[in-house]
This record gives sequence, C-alpha cells and structure tokens, in this order.
Amino acid sequence: MINEKNYSDLFKKLVKAYYEDVFQETIDEILSRKEIDKKKFAKVVSALCGVEVSFSKNFSQELKSAIENYKESHRVVINTHSCIKKIVLKSMVKLFAKTLAPSMLLLLEKMNMV
Repeated sequence: MINEKNYSDLFKKLVKAYYEDVFQETIDEILSRKEIDKKKFAKVVSALCGVEVSFSKNFSQELKSAIENYKESHRVVINTHSCIKKIVLKSMVKLFAKTLAPSMLLLLEKMNMV
C-alpha cells in the first residue's frame, strides 16, 4: 500500500529526475518492476505531475510530453486524494522556502507546511 511518505519520496524522485534530464528513464525503470501496478502507478504519477495520462507502452514519453505541453490555466493537481495535494503543496513550499518572506515562513511553520 502506498502511504504519504511513499508519495512524497516518489514526487521528490520525479522532480530530481526531471531536472537531471533522466525523467523518462526513471519512469521506465520504476515501471519495469514486477511488483508495480502499472495502471495505478500511471494514475498516481500523472496526478503528482498535474496532468492526466493513462498507462500505455509509451507512458513515460506521453507523460513527459503532457508536462511540457502543460498550460498555465490547468490546476497544479487534478482531482485526486487529499494526501497527494498536501504532499505537493508541502514540497512546493519547501522548494520555494528560500524566496519567501520570514513572516510567511513563520505562518507556514505554524500550519505545519514547512
């Protein structure tokens, strides 16, 4: 069963892979594991990336294309479990924490977001 920590770790791994230009390879490597439910994985990863891509044999390529074609008018996270939304929000806050005003950081700390 995937829990909040697993989603958080997966999100961090995907962000790192995307910026290191090994995103497709990372997705393909995860999908090659026998214990992975490919359809569920595709749904979760798509949600974490803010797009909707169904599983196919070209899933990693289609996912990367969907991310690159992403339009600002779309929501960051599509309708999905609230725990994923919380993880994405926390990860984004941590990512941009250095650029936030100290008063905003204090508020986010009180909300347990940092």
